[in-house]
Amino acid sequence: MPRVQVRGPRDSPLHTCCGHCADCRGGQPPVCEQQNFIGLTVTVAFAEAVTVPHADFNLVRLPDALAFDAAAGMGCRVTKAWRALTDRAGLAPGEWLVVHGCGGVGLSAVMIGAALGARVLAVDIKQDASAIASALGATETLNVAIGEQTGDAVPTLTDGGAHISLDALGTAITFDASLRSLRKLGRHV
Repeated sequence: MPRVQVRGPRDSPLHTCCGHCADCRGGQPPVCEQQNFIGLTVTVAFAEAVTVPHADFNLVRLPDALAFDAAAGMGCRVTKAWRALTDRAGLAPGEWLVVHGCGGVGLSAVMIGAALGARVLAVDIKQDASAIASALGATETLNVAIGEQTGDAVPTLTDGGAHISLDALGTAITFDASLRSLRKLGRHV
């Protein structure tokens, strides 16, 4: 069996797209009008193999050193965090990245940020999530109570605020906290 994985236009290894439209050719397959979702719009149930349309565009070869189970673990959460931090925010080494919410996307962002040389502050309401974030490379962690604002803590811990602040949860509270975490000219994703 070939060692390939779906590339995924919507930051997910389960989405496929046409590969031919102006959006796909321009490097923006997330907005392809002809995308499909394997398992939703393309029914496969628990198939061991599926036909992937436009495979030349939608599949990428896996390195021999990368096991299938490790590749499977890089699902939506890792690809979303990668695209947010690299394509959208332009995270650079040495910058402060503040991650609000340490679930799947947030912890992936912590790992990616640390691997890219950023200083990472992980913010969550759960102590165990903060401990995992530390183990995955967070420079600092901040635990907050539900509804509690991060206040002066983020600017103090990050020498003036986040260069990039990522709302990895998507609630009104984390959105607000993410925006308030930014330094001048900071970037929110």
